[in-house]
Amino acid sequence: MRYRLFIVLLLVMGASLVFMSMDGKKLKLKGTKWQYVEKMFVADAGTETTTYTLEFTTDKDVVKTRNSYMPSHPAMYMNPNGEVPTVPGWESNSSEKGTYRIKRNVVTITFEDGTTEFFDFTEGNLVSMRKTLAGEKMIYAPFQE
Repeated sequence: MRYRLFIVLLLVMGASLVFMSMDGKKLKLKGTKWQYVEKMFVADAGTETTTYTLEFTTDKDVVKTRNSYMPSHPAMYMNPNGEVPTVPGWESNSSEKGTYRIKRNVVTITFEDGTTEFFDFTEGNLVSMRKTLAGEKMIYAPFQE
């Protein structure tokens, strides 16, 4: 009898721990925003900044936005009159909707196009299991306005 009670307690405790954060609180993302900023040096142009934002709007819906910005910079050539023209800066925005679920501190987001991203909730941040082109972790921190 003790053996069965022990197994039942483990199962119940395990089920309740599935949705707990590292500090023991239930991980809730509804109404939160998370942000990751990537800066990439582009030779002869400057620094391109891309900001990724995850906004959890309901208990299951999420919107991921991407904003890239490159400031204006001098061209890599000189006009016949000796002037160096300025290449205008640019900005690009996109967003995609998806749904998410949480299991054992792993957030799985499935976007409308069918792609899936996984995030590990670690030390108060969402860490993407996908890496940047430079091989770095994409760490989304809680958004501070």
